[in-house]
Amino acid sequence: MCLRRNQTGETELNETEKTGKNCYESDDESCYTPHFSAEVDLIAIFVAFLIVVLNTMVFILVAKKRSLRTTTNNFLIGLAASDLLEGLIGLPLVITCNIFMEHGVCFSTIYVWMFTSFLTMSHIMAVTADRFIAIMFALRYPQIITKRRCYITLGFVWTFLIPVVTASVMVDTAYRLRSRREYS
Repeated sequence: MCLRRNQTGETELNETEKTGKNCYESDDESCYTPHFSAEVDLIAIFVAFLIVVLNTMVFILVAKKRSLRTTTNNFLIGLAASDLLEGLIGLPLVITCNIFMEHGVCFSTIYVWMFTSFLTMSHIMAVTADRFIAIMFALRYPQIITKRRCYITLGFVWTFLIPVVTASVMVDTAYRLRSRREYS
């Protein structure tokens, strides 16, 4: 099967199908055959599997061991959740984009990665702030960092990033549409 990209970025059957030539024999630069690249895609599949297994183990350990249920570990659980999201959604989207080169999948991959990257950075900042307070205000740490404040911070991190990424998607989409109109 030989596919070709049209002007909107969607794939359609190429004329080379009628002539009997494949994409590699064709001079058509827009011709694309979906394929699986073992060097790239197998590594990504292995990394996604590893991310899912290891972060699931973190959840299981915290659920089974009561001594691991501390406020600092709550921030680390949030970090594990964002990494798990990357392993379950982000990397499979990248693999799908590499194989099929569909405009919608590749476009959504960018924003899923943006969301999970911001989420990971936010959790790392929360852990850093927690450790800073634990060092600088060691005697008052239990009064400053409570479970309630920890949950509020984690809730803020997760809910704040959804509008931020949505706004960036809207701005980027508007910019792309304006650029297309200027070049048309």
